[in-house]
Amino acid sequence: MAEAVGAWGVAGDVILSMLPIIVLLLLTLIPPGMPAHKTLPIAAIIAWFIHLAYIGTDSAVVNAAVLSGGLSTLTPLTIIAAAMFLFKTMEETRSMAFVVEKIKVLTKSHPVAEVYLISWAFAYLIEGASGFGTPVALASPLLAELGHDPVNAMTCGLIMNTLATVFGAAGTPVNFGLDGIGITPEDMVTIGFRSSILVAAAAPFVTTLAALFLLPFKEIARNGIFVALSVTSCVAPALGLSAFSVEFPSLIGGLIGFLITGVLVRFNVGLRPVHKQVSGKTLEEGNKDEKNQDTKEDPCSSYDPRMLTRSGSETSIKNAPTGFDGDSVHAVGHVEDKKSTFGADDAALIELKHMEQALDKERNWLRYISRSFPIWASVVILVFTRVPAFGLRDLLRAKSPDFTIDFLTLGQFKLSAALVFSLEEVFKTDAKWSYELLYTPALLPFVITSVASVAYFRLAYKAMPFRKTTMKITSDVCGRLAKPAVALTFALVLVTLMRTGEETSPAFLIGDRVAAAVAQGWLAFAFILGGLGSFFSGSTTVSNLTFGAVQKIASEQAGVSETGLLALQSAGATAGNMICLSNIVNAAAVMGLSHLNESVFLKKTIPAFCVFYIISTALGSVLILTVWA
Repeated sequence: MAEAVGAWGVAGDVILSMLPIIVLLLLTLIPPGMPAHKTLPIAAIIAWFIHLAYIGTDSAVVNAAVLSGGLSTLTPLTIIAAAMFLFKTMEETRSMAFVVEKIKVLTKSHPVAEVYLISWAFAYLIEGASGFGTPVALASPLLAELGHDPVNAMTCGLIMNTLATVFGAAGTPVNFGLDGIGITPEDMVTIGFRSSILVAAAAPFVTTLAALFLLPFKEIARNGIFVALSVTSCVAPALGLSAFSVEFPSLIGGLIGFLITGVLVRFNVGLRPVHKQVSGKTLEEGNKDEKNQDTKEDPCSSYDPRMLTRSGSETSIKNAPTGFDGDSVHAVGHVEDKKSTFGADDAALIELKHMEQALDKERNWLRYISRSFPIWASVVILVFTRVPAFGLRDLLRAKSPDFTIDFLTLGQFKLSAALVFSLEEVFKTDAKWSYELLYTPALLPFVITSVASVAYFRLAYKAMPFRKTTMKITSDVCGRLAKPAVALTFALVLVTLMRTGEETSPAFLIGDRVAAAVAQGWLAFAFILGGLGSFFSGSTTVSNLTFGAVQKIASEQAGVSETGLLALQSAGATAGNMICLSNIVNAAAVMGLSHLNESVFLKKTIPAFCVFYIISTALGSVLILTVWA
């Protein structure tokens, strides 16, 4: 039996270690529910106090964890800001109007096709290349622009995206997240393959639950062949590749799935005509108006960025969700006032008219390249900078050569030639922080592609004053980051405090003590622990880093397969992303929904997490006790 760390025994260790998470959940979920920028500071303070007053962690170690955790906010915050910058740029350059129109042409405005092409296949591909919550930041706003309810589009994105995170960012959650706990490369592949089996088993049910937020079940069932083929086109290749590699399943599986889904949509395979109002969108029976769509006509002149719903080819805002109105729509793609960069004066309106006339004269191939540039360029850059085979990944993350400034007690500040900022030996402890400017998906690709897009439109069409446009976009983005910044700062402080102390850390105490008490009954908790890690960290990788060693010890105590239990951990960490507060805060900021309480989304995603848990735990337990024994 493990020895107690504090004065209240083993039970006290577990209860007090869980207390910050319990308080966080209660304050968030119990009506009326407090917002994350208030609940997360309270939870972080409780964790800080428990370290000092109960566990007895050295104060320098605790305060170093607070500082390094706070500095870590820079990574998600810059990703959010850059994603917002990208979409605001696409609005100003009319690129968003073009992309939305072309998706409508491809999908023939079929809502089932839109949801599975964008929120499933496209997001799966982006997750495989990037991670960091990028897929939700790209896919959900596109769905909102297509007329789907922004809140439900974001919820759908949060749930669907989790299924690819097990191998997100070129396999980082397994390759890096389980590194350092004595796992061989062969065992890593085995863990990845087994976790992929669990995820694949849950995928049909979880994706359907996600789609139900945007589509009636009857429509999903009527288009069941298309839905099944689309889901399988991503999951099956990922499952097959996971038997050999942990780096490429989500990336290659997503690419194959996106291409196959695109072909299915293009040739109308398994898609039935929609004749009822779906997801707030009314389409005529058989989509009779699809034949009248002119693919050569530029949509800019008729595009209304305040579009929330569609009726045929007309835009409408009458069915906007509660809290929205025609003049101030706080959702991505929806302007908060009637003025734009171009609407300040008559000269700006003339410039806009000239630009639209020039756009109409563009050659068709050039129009496709230039107008979709922010999206395709971002995807290409993500792939080239993430896949190890291209050689850029290690270069962008290189920490040497560097120069160092010794700030004495504060720590050693370093800046490498690859622009990796780091602070080591914080308060003379092992705590450290780093920020990879060129690798973090912010400056590259989102800011660079956005600025290049504005510059191109300025040079090509003599419109859009470069400085004025970029300053306006920057101002809009910064104005929406205040509350998310507070929430994310304390979320990452809480994560760091939960992991601080190695075998006396709250995270370790929770897993180790419970595992020792329940023996083989731990099979019912392994998935939950992985989900808990992602809940408070927002990362499958961090969950695996935090609880991988705990799961390994638990497998020895229970006498079950080590790789099988770590597969349950990885599957749980994957599912936990849909209920993570920091992920919700990130996505809401990009979508312009920060005014909504996070409990709105948690109450929608928790049932899907529970279904994921039941399927994966049931299947995983059977396999661990039989085939994987």
